[in-house]
Amino acid sequence: MDDVRLDWYNALPVSISETLQLMPAVRVLWRNEPALTEVSLVDGGGVETGDMVATPLKQTDTIFTLALVVKLGPKAED
Repeated sequence: MDDVRLDWYNALPVSISETLQLMPAVRVLWRNEPALTEVSLVDGGGVETGDMVATPLKQTDTIFTLALVVKLGPKAED
């Protein structure tokens, strides 16, 4: 139970016309134990020492998208 993850996605289509929609969306990825990456160790003056250290990545990633949806095909009759 230590490695808990969450993946949440939400989108809201907004009609522009009968054939066009804008669909903004957000996706949030959360991980209790984030992955590790190696980075160069630098001294107080900003000079690399040649050593590498492991550091955790962020726990939360947020992704925003915007899609243009085009509906093709016969129109619905009234």
